Amino acid sequence: MPHHIPLNARAKASRTGIASAALLCLAGPVSQSLASEILASEISVYHIGNSLTQDARAGGLEDLTGFTHEYHIQCNASLTMTHDNPNPCVNRPGEDIRWDLADLESYDALVLQPHSTNTWQEELDAAVSFASLAPDVELFVYATWGTTTAGDWNRSFDGANERLGQHLAGYEWFIDQLSIQGFDATLINAGQAFEDAGGGADLYRDAIHASFGVGRTLAATTVANTLTLALIPEPTTGMLLLAGTTLIARRKRRAV
Repeated sequence: MPHHIPLNARAKASRTGIASAALLCLAGPVSQSLASEILASEISVYHIGNSLTQDARAGGLEDLTGFTHEYHIQCNASLTMTHDNPNPCVNRPGEDIRWDLADLESYDALVLQPHSTNTWQEELDAAVSFASLAPDVELFVYATWGTTTAGDWNRSFDGANERLGQHLAGYEWFIDQLSIQGFDATLINAGQAFEDAGGGADLYRDAIHASFGVGRTLAATTVANTLTLALIPEPTTGMLLLAGTTLIARRKRRAV
């Protein structure tokens, strides 16, 4: 049986501007030392995504949380593609990883990253299928940032059959639809963090991916803070202060 840890709070989104230099200062050794203050090593998280999930991973996610993280990463793959064809997996080439997808219920948290190669509805259907494999596991949706060529984070949602694009209204619809289907999900709002940080060129290494410095650090810190607030019953004061430096999450609770 998984080692489930009760939720303690609802993290509220804030729109405070984030200076990249300040973020780097906070997201480095300070956060790593905070992780050592809590017994986090028994918490396990499984991530399903593509290269933008890898951006958070490479930004220091594991050190920031102290949790055990496992990944299914396929570059340029949607949730739909991964669901229908779980092999190959670029972070474990040559392995048969189908057992992982059947074993999702052994984790404390599942993080899903929708991708723009499919429509919102198609990605929602795949997310529901993954969540159904682990109905008692804490569910998170990783909302990634807009591209430099089409990065209108605040544009309106144009419908379920529209090809998925990274914007707030679409992710809010996604979370609401998961709730309607019985899955309580937390939004990891890296896209909003990029928006609040100014969306400048220093956040990107190309039109799509996070920069090796500031961008990846921002992605990792946002993921780490959201997971920590949701999965640690009593975060330390220092951890909460760290979490307050970025936009954290928008929590939707299923009606009881």
